Amino acid sequence: MDWARDDLGLSGNDLNNVFKYVPGESTIIHMLARDKYEPKISWVESEKEWTNSLGNLPSTEYPDSGLVLLLAKRVGEISCSAAHRVSCEKLLSAVSTESFTVEKPPKIIVSNLKESSQVPADARSVPNLSGRRGVRTVPFTRQQFEDVTKSFYTHPTISRVISRADFPIFSSSFIDIGMPACIYNCRSSNAWDMDLALSATYFPRFSLTFAILYGCTAAMEKDIVNRLAATRQEANHPLLMAGIFAEFERARHMKLVRSTVATLETHIFDIDHHYDDTSESRRVRRDERNMAKRTAWLDANYLRNGLVSWRTQIEKMMNEVDQIETMERDAISRSEGAGRLDLTASHVRVATGRKVKGRLSEIHEEYEDWIRDCTMRVDGVAMATQWAQGDTNVEIALATKSDSNYMRSIALLTMVFLPGTFLAGVFSMTFFNWNSDDGPGVSGYFWVYIIITLFLTSITCFGHADGRLTWKTQNRKHLYD
Repeated sequence: MDWARDDLGLSGNDLNNVFKYVPGESTIIHMLARDKYEPKISWVESEKEWTNSLGNLPSTEYPDSGLVLLLAKRVGEISCSAAHRVSCEKLLSAVSTESFTVEKPPKIIVSNLKESSQVPADARSVPNLSGRRGVRTVPFTRQQFEDVTKSFYTHPTISRVISRADFPIFSSSFIDIGMPACIYNCRSSNAWDMDLALSATYFPRFSLTFAILYGCTAAMEKDIVNRLAATRQEANHPLLMAGIFAEFERARHMKLVRSTVATLETHIFDIDHHYDDTSESRRVRRDERNMAKRTAWLDANYLRNGLVSWRTQIEKMMNEVDQIETMERDAISRSEGAGRLDLTASHVRVATGRKVKGRLSEIHEEYEDWIRDCTMRVDGVAMATQWAQGDTNVEIALATKSDSNYMRSIALLTMVFLPGTFLAGVFSMTFFNWNSDDGPGVSGYFWVYIIITLFLTSITCFGHADGRLTWKTQNRKHLYD
């Protein structure tokens, strides 16, 4: 089976087929015990800078405790003039003065499943950089990325997670590479702009996490640094970055829900049917409105399914937090039994896990509300459509009743005048002679009229009955078929 293997680093096949390479700048954030968990930020781009930065990372041979985070930026994001290592405060000061006007890829509409072909102006030579390929395009050369995945102990399952682009995912696995390691992967759906992916490898023996965030923007980088600046030893928790990932996805979904709900409510109040409209231009506008309504309805259903899927991933994160807490409590019990007194890191991870789970629970409740909102609006569109159709059917029934009244009046007039008309026609025929010297008389051939009339009437009635019987038989046959 294709389970998580006990090895690290990506294969040549994954490096060649899954990822695209557009060299650019990346950001490395260190929060290590040797620095008292103060965030240290480095920007790297050139080969020399990458060599120096990767050489300064902690490893299983020279371990440390804390978090090492690599932010793989999107193509077209702003970059710094040179690589350097700065404190968190200096980064926030520098970032706040930059302009974050970045060309965003177009939104992918559910009703149009074609790949978006628009790319940033400075990356037209590279195919599929925006929209659906944003996470797969990494700001490294192939060799740099291979070195990065080795230095950050990236597990091969990230390739499969990133390839699963249409669905969100959170996965966790436990491997043994000579020492235990926990592997965490996150992926958000690329059905909307600014999807993300995260790979993290946690070594419980050292309380050390290596993480890579794919598809990061400059605004996200500032937000991450802001969040990490408020932590210290909490960086030891392996799901800290997964929690920040959930925050980013929550912010993205919140905008989508508000926009989708507002659009659906507009269409609910605007539902109308112009069956009596024969104008060509108005019929075209009506078709456009109906197409917009159908598209909005499909988008809302797709969004609701996406929210349900991501809610499931949040539940998996919460379960993983519980498992980590159980593991830490077992470690605390073993350490206390062995007489070890320095259990601060384990207690901090337990407390941090409770905070992470508490926040995930709040986000989970928000998703429950959003799913209900989307469901209510989707059902509202169906109900409003039924009401509009019901009103139209009532109008049609009233019009039919009015026509029936007119037909009844016509039938009544026909019944009044038909006998006189028939008699006038009969007596006006030459079969009757009213001016004969012998008095009024009837022709001896009057029987011919009677015979032909009866014959034609019989044929007409028989043909009508046979036609109705044949039509009913054919309809019954098609119904059963």
